[in-house]
Amino acid sequence: MSKMLKKDFKKQRPPGDNLSNTVISAAMPRSGSTLCPIALQGSQFRVYSASREELVRISRYCPGKPYIELQVPGGLEEIHRIEFITRSHDQGFCGEPEFVGTYEGSYTWFEASVSTPAGLDRIPRNLIQCNVTANSEFKTHTITWDLCTADESQRQWIGRIQSGDIIRIIPRAQWKCWVNYVESARIDLHCRMIKAAISSTTMPAKDLTQTVRAIQNDYQHYQKLDRDRQELRLLVLQPGLLEDPICCYLITSSLTKSPAPVFEALSYCWGNMADTRKIKLSHTSTLESSAQHQVFAITSSLHGALRHLRHSDGRSRTLWVDSVCINQSDLQERGAQVDMMGDIYSRADLVCVWLGESDAASTRAMALIRDVSDRDLHWGAQYGEDSRTAYYKILKDISQLFNYPWFGRVWVLQEVWKACKAIASCGNDTVPWESIIQTNLWMLEAHGGGFPGFNLHTLPSIWTKLAGVRNLEVEEDARKRNPGVGQEIRNIAQTSEQLPCLELLDLILESISLNATDPRDKIYSLLGMCQETQGTNPTPLALRSDYTKTTSETFVDFTRWWILKHKSLVILSAIHALTGRTWQELGCSASSMSKQSTLPVDHPSWALWHEGDGRWAKRTLGMSRLYKAAGNTLVSLESSDITSSQLSLTGLRIGVVASTHRYPFYKAEEDELYGAYIRLFDPAGSYGTWNFGNTNDQLRKEEEKVLYMDHYFSHWDTPPDTLPDEVPWDTRGINFGNRWSFPCHGTPLFRTSDGSLGLCPPKTQPNDIIVILCGGPVPFILRAREECGRQLDMTVQYEFIGECYLQDYMHGAAIEHQQRCNIPLQQFVLV
Repeated sequence: MSKMLKKDFKKQRPPGDNLSNTVISAAMPRSGSTLCPIALQGSQFRVYSASREELVRISRYCPGKPYIELQVPGGLEEIHRIEFITRSHDQGFCGEPEFVGTYEGSYTWFEASVSTPAGLDRIPRNLIQCNVTANSEFKTHTITWDLCTADESQRQWIGRIQSGDIIRIIPRAQWKCWVNYVESARIDLHCRMIKAAISSTTMPAKDLTQTVRAIQNDYQHYQKLDRDRQELRLLVLQPGLLEDPICCYLITSSLTKSPAPVFEALSYCWGNMADTRKIKLSHTSTLESSAQHQVFAITSSLHGALRHLRHSDGRSRTLWVDSVCINQSDLQERGAQVDMMGDIYSRADLVCVWLGESDAASTRAMALIRDVSDRDLHWGAQYGEDSRTAYYKILKDISQLFNYPWFGRVWVLQEVWKACKAIASCGNDTVPWESIIQTNLWMLEAHGGGFPGFNLHTLPSIWTKLAGVRNLEVEEDARKRNPGVGQEIRNIAQTSEQLPCLELLDLILESISLNATDPRDKIYSLLGMCQETQGTNPTPLALRSDYTKTTSETFVDFTRWWILKHKSLVILSAIHALTGRTWQELGCSASSMSKQSTLPVDHPSWALWHEGDGRWAKRTLGMSRLYKAAGNTLVSLESSDITSSQLSLTGLRIGVVASTHRYPFYKAEEDELYGAYIRLFDPAGSYGTWNFGNTNDQLRKEEEKVLYMDHYFSHWDTPPDTLPDEVPWDTRGINFGNRWSFPCHGTPLFRTSDGSLGLCPPKTQPNDIIVILCGGPVPFILRAREECGRQLDMTVQYEFIGECYLQDYMHGAAIEHQQRCNIPLQQFVLV
């Protein structure tokens, strides 16, 4: 964040930062981690609590992990009140004496988050409480959000929480030397239940295998479409005023006919499938005829879009709208139309992006987007305030708009990327799509990892990568209006991979954190954008949209197809981009939920899944292309070698994990193991993968070393002259290293039974085996299934734990030895 904004933030609190509901008390009841429902008045009222007492120090460099979390039980009817209790203090000093002892200028604080069971934020994070500035005494703050007394934003925040969601307290710190010392915390959830569900709050992981992406409607009047002729239905929207009933009819057309059909395509979010509205739909152009007229249910989101998009001057409007134009009850038609969607959006005269209904903040944001694209910013014009205050509010308004659900949906990527021309509408406000992208570039320049009460929200990174390609076509126009904008677009296009060159795996990983009503669409929605289907390349049979498959089958088939096509196991390293399988443990260490898998029990451990974050893939070993542990070998695998749940691979067993430890901070930087540790865990916070910072790959080594030291001392308060220069890599040295380490990075260092050292992901356990598999860029860790070990006549099957780093084995030495000595390869069956 710019120095201007930092200075301005110290002078004022963000709007809505009200400490009136904060109570400071001298002590807090001490109890271990608990999760206990307590009965209140009547059998349906409950209080669910979680607490933790453990001293933790949090700096700007630490991974963004929750201190405590509480899962909302099943059967929730309504939440009445949430209480957050924290006991903490900051580093005890600051450079601005005027703020000492107050809440002004504090850069250590707590946020509340609500995550889905998959670990993705459902609601934007909300400020709970700041620490007293420059005060080293522990203080307890009790913060209550009650439906009766909370402000509107807090009531909306509470109202969006669902059964199975996870409420978390996340400690934060920003800027050098600021440290959040957290001693304890507690969450109390006061709620009314549909039925008493007090035995357990955990929600089992489930596979959305038979997702029905449709509202219950009568489709008997939908005639079959000819797939070979690329037939489609178009919705003719009749004119009307904003509050008039919506009337429309369907016609059948073909993308292959001449002249080509004239239509526009709508890009929107389906929204809440339970929140529906009625429209009048006919299958003939004569709406007065009741023969084929029906009342048709659509989501409230689509209803709002059609109200605003229809003309009021007597003209009809022809649109392609997926939820109405596709027979959602016909899985074969649905799959065929999904495969055509790239062509549909590219042939449309205009793609209309519907963001949602407008409010005062979105109206300001849309006007600001027009200003940013024209480089005509008048800082205080819309706010009647000085430029510093206006700058903060500009960022906040645009951040709120960029947090609209549409920007987080996976389907809209193709819909806009394929468009010849696109406009974005929010209520009655409209801007060109290119202006959205230009504003996002401007927002990225603002930098910053957040402040108490404010998190800068830019578009998902996949949009920046897409902009590098799509805006090549509009670069000349942008450059004419402002040379700086055109140069920014050109720079992105030159430094990023162009979309026609991106493979499907790269697109899936870049967009994996986006939402989809049907998780299978996280593959199907990208088929029209990837290298494998461009030009005359047909969509591989294994990847064609098939909604008769389960979600697990869809991702297993993709993983299997990728391995067969590329004869490589690089995709196995992509497992670490999935929720719960990252190199850096991101769950609450005091909660059993962090150890629970979100995968269905029957989903293979080696197959990709739909829950994760593309940033995590950048912090892996195999995806970096730096290593060749298996030399030039290829995967020896035929289609018949793989069943739906098993993967039979050849390779060498090279070790057994004996123990895991913290990584000693003092090791010499010339060590290759040290370099791998830095790339994986980013102790300087320069990549912004694990913490809340922005990417900065240009730090010099000298700058990084300063940041490492700052991070280290935030945990240990150790004077610089006490750090050892070198300690041998023996057992005593590793144990000694626990004191000279980053506690927030877990225990990634492992020793094998023969004394070799390496790095391993968090799920690794003693007795796991280390293997090099043909076609694998790095060694992998496997765990024998217990049931196999108990039956001597049963082929040993292995759970895939993940990739690893093992000294002296990263560049093909084991394979060279095997080939030189003619050592037979072993077979490993992964399940």
